[in-house]
Amino acid sequence: MVRRHLGISTVDYAVLDSGEGYIAVTNFNANTSGELADALKNLESNGIKKFVLDLRDNGGGEVDAAMASADQLMNAGILYSTKNKAGVTQTYNLTAGRTSMKYVVLVNGNTASAAELVAAAIKENGEGKLVGETTYGKGVIQLYAYVNDGSAIKLTEYEYFTPKGNKIHKVGVKPDYEVTLTNDCFDQDGFLINDKQLTKALELLK
Repeated sequence: MVRRHLGISTVDYAVLDSGEGYIAVTNFNANTSGELADALKNLESNGIKKFVLDLRDNGGGEVDAAMASADQLMNAGILYSTKNKAGVTQTYNLTAGRTSMKYVVLVNGNTASAAELVAAAIKENGEGKLVGETTYGKGVIQLYAYVNDGSAIKLTEYEYFTPKGNKIHKVGVKPDYEVTLTNDCFDQDGFLINDKQLTKALELLK
């Protein structure tokens, strides 16, 4: 038996029966930007003009990876800003590299951290509409300081803000179209059988 690292893809994509593309990003890591680029290229080469970007249940991941991915979804502008306890702010900008395809973004209460930064930037830069539920509300950078007895102190170093300066932490990002998945959207085994959020996104792409 050969021991080796098995990479797990963070991007899944497909062409829906309705003819639109579908891209799901489960979290952001060093491979996500390249995987997203491959997905966009594949859809475009197959003549797809519109797609749904699914960020539901995306817990975040690496902010740098999210920023590299966002460059493919937006034109030049602000992705987010940070502020430390001293009130010093820093702004992080996008570079122009937006896909030519129109898209709508799905979010829910488990869309968190770096995924919220991407969703908020898409919304506030006017690149695409958000559908679903208000996101989790994780908008701080926290560090752990370990002490001699083995315990640790959690320190909040920076807070994230949206391109328009809106707070994310404990607030979340509100979608343009609020659509909640109710009990009747799932079968008795808990599988989603009526995705009202996806249906609304496809409606907006028409």
